[in-house]
This record gives sequence, C-alpha cells and structure tokens, in this order.
Amino acid sequence: MVQLARCMLDRCDAEKNDTEVIQLLQRALDAENRQAFGVLGQCYLEGTGVAKDDKEGIKLLRKGVGLSDNHSMVVLGRYLIEANEEKEGINLVQKAAEADESEAMIQLGMYYEVGKGVSKDTEVALSWYRKAAELNDEVAMVKIGRRYLVGLDVKRDGVEALKWFTRAAELGSTKAMCLCFKQLLEGEGIEKNEAAAVKWGMRAADLGDPIAMRNLASCYSKGVGIAKDWNQATQWLERAAKLNDVKACIMLAGCYMNGEGVPKDEIKAFQYYRRAAERSDKLAMYCVGQCYEEGNGVSLNLSEATKWYRKSADLGSVDSMQALSLCYSVGKGVPMNLAEAEKWRKKAEEQEAKEKGAIIQTGK
Repeated sequence: MVQLARCMLDRCDAEKNDTEVIQLLQRALDAENRQAFGVLGQCYLEGTGVAKDDKEGIKLLRKGVGLSDNHSMVVLGRYLIEANEEKEGINLVQKAAEADESEAMIQLGMYYEVGKGVSKDTEVALSWYRKAAELNDEVAMVKIGRRYLVGLDVKRDGVEALKWFTRAAELGSTKAMCLCFKQLLEGEGIEKNEAAAVKWGMRAADLGDPIAMRNLASCYSKGVGIAKDWNQATQWLERAAKLNDVKACIMLAGCYMNGEGVPKDEIKAFQYYRRAAERSDKLAMYCVGQCYEEGNGVSLNLSEATKWYRKSADLGSVDSMQALSLCYSVGKGVPMNLAEAEKWRKKAEEQEAKEKGAIIQTGK
C-alpha cells in the first residue's frame, strides 16, 4: 500500500491524484505500517495532498524513526540539516545508510560531495554512490555515469558512462533513458548513433517522460535518427505540454506561430507562450512581450509588452534588457528616458559577457 502511494507521488502525468495518495497512506497508518510514517510525514513537510504542516510532519517522522523506518530517518535527517541541526541530521542519514537504505546512501553521498554537515570528500561521495548502485539503485547509477562522463574522481570515459546510464535505463529510469539519448545523439565520448538514441527517447516518452517527449519531437522535426515527420513532432509536443513542460510549450508556440506541423495560429501561439511565461520562464516572457509589441495573437499593447520585458529582464534575459533599452530610448510603451535606456543597455552587455564567460569556463 505504501509502495503504491510512493509510485503515485512520483508520477508526472496530469491525472495524478495526491488526495488519493493521502487516503492510501492513512489506511496504511491505521494498519500500523511503519513505512507510512515517513511518506506521510514527507507529504506534510512538502504540502503534497495536505496543507503544509512542519510540526505534524516532524511528529510523524519521529514516530517512524522510533520504529526504525529508514525513509523516515532520511527525510527527517534532510529536514534537520536544512534547519542547521546538522549533527542529528547526518547521524540519522548515516544510520539509514548503514542499514543498507540506498536512498540514504545517495543522500549521504550528496552531502559529502558538497561538504554539507560533513567535510567535503568527493571520493567518499562516490563510494556511497557505488554502494547504492550495488543495490540496483537507478539514481546512484546515473550519478556514477555522470562522473565518468565528465571525469570527476574517475578517468573520463564515455563508454563507461553509457554503461552506467544503460544499466539504470534498463531498470526503468526515464532520466537514464534521456541521458542515453543525449549521449548517443551527440556522441559524447562514444561513437554517435542517432537511431539508437531515438529508441531510448521513444522508450522514455512512452513511459510518460515530458523531456523525452520534447526530445523525440525535436528528432521528428529535423529528421534526426528517424524519418522527418512534423505531425509526429507536434503530437509529442502537445503531450509534453499537457504535462506542463515549459520548453515544450515554447516549442509548440513556435510551431503555431510559424505554421510548422500545424496550421498557422498566432492566437494559440500566444496562449502557449503565456502558459510558459506564467511558470516564470524568461524566454517565454520575452516572447509574450514581443506578441504584445507586435500584436501577434493578441491585441497590440505596448505598455503590456514592456511589463513582460521587465519581468523577463529581471530574470536575466539579455533580449529583454535590449528590448527595454530600445523602448526607453524612443518612448515605446514607457515615457522616453535616455538614462533608463542606457542603464538597460549596460545591463544587457554585462549579462551577455557573464554568459559568454560561463560558456568558456564550462566548455559548453
């Protein structure tokens, strides 16, 4: 019953019913299932299916800890560490890890990786990830694969990275499937294999992963690893958008704006941009601003355009900063203000330089 509740909480589809999960967990509590304390306690801490209530959450978690429930130890330990009660928090996570709880091993590894509550030690972190992977933990396998991909505490090895990603993918991890897709598509440390990449993308998409749906749509739109098919591309984007994938909404908006794979429809394009913008995506906010400025899919409204440009600029969009600078320089949607125009021009230059620096530093 508790396992079913956890699976339901992990679902990413639009039909997920958190209230039903809470009812299942309550029934498990009534049946004195100790594992229910940890999952229900976490729900109260996060406000999932119930009103957020830290006090009730901690109460349930401490009961779970008293019954030696490992998940309760991990969740309570994590909460205490974030609340700067690091000693007790680390002890709880360590205890669960030593009891062969893979979730705890991964959490402990993450703390060693960043030096939170313990002295930073990436080699110790890797050892905990390996122990969790020995218990067939998919998350641990992905973490190990990522380390081989970039050469962190191990010799950089694309083949070994793909091996770990594949192991996790074969256990059903859609995240690992997406990583297999990306590595095979781009040939990161291995020979490029677009057809094999698409197979992993298709598998993850069929399991309901919105990122995989979006990746698959991109392949269909370009004819990469599969026959070009705009109809399939837009269908996969529609499915991802229904799962509130922001990037899918933006891509779908572009399809409707340009009439690619669907009849040209500027109103629908604007609606998808707006959906993504309302989830605080700076690119979508900029696109909404453009729609208002040019009257695409919505009535022309220069004041509204500058409002969205400002929201996007505040999140670091260079394009929006440049748009605001232009608006202030000519008095478009705002009173003409050359000082304000210069301020936004300089901000755009600084942000652009910052982003270029980050690209050079990361090599991406």
